[in-house]
Amino acid sequence: MSANGFVTRFLAYHQKDIEIPYRPSNLKNKLIQLAQANNREFKKAFVGKS
Repeated sequence: MSANGFVTRFLAYHQKDIEIPYRPSNLKNKLIQLAQANNREFKKAFVGKS
């Protein structure tokens, strides 16, 4: 799943009582950045493993 897809789905279905520590105007961009960084780390962990 792409970072954009993950964030879009997360924002649509997350519990509304969970506080996310970013301004609403910047929330989606920050979450996408975090998801992209997570994807890069995940890929690094599995490089060379089959």
